[in-house]
Amino acid sequence: MEIFYTDFSRLLGFDYRDSKPLYLTSPVTVVVSTLNCICFVIPGGYRSDGCTLKFRVFWLLFGCPHTGKYVPASVIHDYVVENPELVNGDLRLSTDIFYFVLLKEGVNGVIANLMRFFVYWYQRIFKKERWNA
Repeated sequence: MEIFYTDFSRLLGFDYRDSKPLYLTSPVTVVVSTLNCICFVIPGGYRSDGCTLKFRVFWLLFGCPHTGKYVPASVIHDYVVENPELVNGDLRLSTDIFYFVLLKEGVNGVIANLMRFFVYWYQRIFKKERWNA
């Protein structure tokens, strides 16, 4: 799987007063190259909470959830989670997109795999109504 997306470096705003503090100042195009090519645009103004680490103890393992290398993966994944029809309700594909963006951003493979594991199971347990069985 390969993933291509607009560079996030100049497209992010931050509003610390909002529960979803990260927002896009312009649209971001995402292309996922699998057996079937998936292409979507995350609209400008879209808001994300970044990497949602429910238990702050995980910050010790992964670092701050708003660290630059995690932001593209978390914003893209949040958008896919809110719009599961983009991946035909495929939980594994949505999690793999998250994982491959982490790798593309230079996250260590071991950390990326741990994050993929936790994201997958969190979605599987707490957001199962969004995904196909």
